[in-house]
Amino acid sequence: MLVSLLTVGLLAMAMQSPFPAAHAHELSLESLPPAAQHLFHSSMSYVSSYFDPSASYLLSSDPGTPGAHDTRSSAMYAVGLLLRFDEGDVERAVDIIERVAGTQYANASMPWYGTYPHAPEEPTSGGYYGDVIYTNWDPNWRDFIGTAWCLALATRSHLLPSPTIKTIERSLLLAAEGVLTRYQGRGPYANAVNVDNTKDNYDAAYTNPWLMSTFLLSYVGHRMGRADLSARGEADARAIYELFTYGGFDTFAEYNSGTYTGVDVYALALWIGFAPPNSTLKEYGTYMLRRTMEDLGTLYNAGLRNLAGPFDRTYGFDQTRYHSVLGYFIASLLPSPATPAPIPSSLPGSLHINDYACFPFLAAPLSGVVKAVTPGWVLDSFARFEKGAERTLKRQVRTNTVDPTAVRNVTAWLGDGISIGGQSLDEPYVRQSSMVAALIQWALPPKSSTPSQPPRVGYIALSPPTASVVHATASPGILEISFPPSARADGTNATLPSTVVFAGGGFEWAEYEHNAGKGLAGVPGLSVSVETSGLGEAGVAYNGSSSFNGFHSWYITYPVTASWPDVPSIRITVSR
Repeated sequence: MLVSLLTVGLLAMAMQSPFPAAHAHELSLESLPPAAQHLFHSSMSYVSSYFDPSASYLLSSDPGTPGAHDTRSSAMYAVGLLLRFDEGDVERAVDIIERVAGTQYANASMPWYGTYPHAPEEPTSGGYYGDVIYTNWDPNWRDFIGTAWCLALATRSHLLPSPTIKTIERSLLLAAEGVLTRYQGRGPYANAVNVDNTKDNYDAAYTNPWLMSTFLLSYVGHRMGRADLSARGEADARAIYELFTYGGFDTFAEYNSGTYTGVDVYALALWIGFAPPNSTLKEYGTYMLRRTMEDLGTLYNAGLRNLAGPFDRTYGFDQTRYHSVLGYFIASLLPSPATPAPIPSSLPGSLHINDYACFPFLAAPLSGVVKAVTPGWVLDSFARFEKGAERTLKRQVRTNTVDPTAVRNVTAWLGDGISIGGQSLDEPYVRQSSMVAALIQWALPPKSSTPSQPPRVGYIALSPPTASVVHATASPGILEISFPPSARADGTNATLPSTVVFAGGGFEWAEYEHNAGKGLAGVPGLSVSVETSGLGEAGVAYNGSSSFNGFHSWYITYPVTASWPDVPSIRITVSR
């Protein structure tokens, strides 16, 4: 039985609010620890500088869209205003909510029903505008905005005028009904490079929107008396719980991502703290969040301020340089604001800063829910990496909802100032560039004597992916990677890669110029030896004209000289 997987202690925890009874629906900022308070107020102060009073919207913080207004960050910022409740905050929040709700797509016959435009200036998809999912419209914005507005109703409805409450309820109902249009599926390998991008990729393996939508359906169904929405929320909660616990794995399909695991934590905190009475969300959410936090406690290297790889989906190789939603939760759970956090030290110019305009002021208040289900040793691991305390992780991850044999094997090893991660997968098509199946991170020699400065992190990543079948295994000081034929019954689609590419970076040219010709063996701050089989001599080139989400890297490219059944492979041995 499903419930048998939950311990008695977790069941008891699931039935209790993580806050004292007087604050169960309040999220008192005053009761937050100093680190969470600091993150909340500093992020609200910074994001407020982007507010355009003439439009009652935030201007985009993304350097790629200067001068544009941004719907998602504006809608979520409105909730931060209500939580803060300073002079003028409620009035500003009401203006934003009314403006954003007024732009919501309300045509139930269209696939974008219930979602919101990227900006108020943007026309409705179709007609004068394109209709490509994730380009011209984003179905996940129903979930980001919807869950945030559910939180506003659950904790601050007493601050809102009745007409605005009605506005939010109408908007949430449209968003929830829009979710019901999403169950199409792109097939079992939705993140492959050759999927049908005209279809929605929504299923329980697409973890972060599924978790958010499940809460949205459950909360709105209960509040609005819509039994169909409530029933769908319960069914979806069971579906992702069964996928999570499949084979005793206790892992999400979208495994280990600084951004999307952070969204998972956000959504599960809502499941636990604000699910309707008698819903299974609190019970399931408590179990899944606790197990997820335990993995994060093992994978996080506080000495590097980074998660170890591998990454199912990532926006970068160093969390001190790009904003990750998980970084905000870790920062909120640290002993003090002075404890080093996985957040860029300089906000202007940092990468993926658009998430900073949406999440830290929600992560900080919700961190109490997260802390209540997180073991103490995990909190300790976020604060410090004990010298000499090496650790390893081995996990299995079910890739999709269709094929129970599609399982990825994850390994990681963490030591002082170094992390190695690897992932084995056997899939018919190459994954998109955000998947990093193998990664080494290490501390580069410091350029500053200031202790508060983040470490300089070097990286060697198997990126971009060139093979659909990869066996990458991490062990102490060693990363082994091979590219065998597929062992799957339908493995005829898998092809031998023509090249194997590593992205290396984080260091300056002056540190690498005399050893660049050595490729991987020449990176600074790390002793590296390389053994290959079935690979030719590596070429080395700097990718200055483009980047991976702002990470400009050296590309070390090996031509594949072997032919199956001979298996090309590489063994990288490192030490500091």
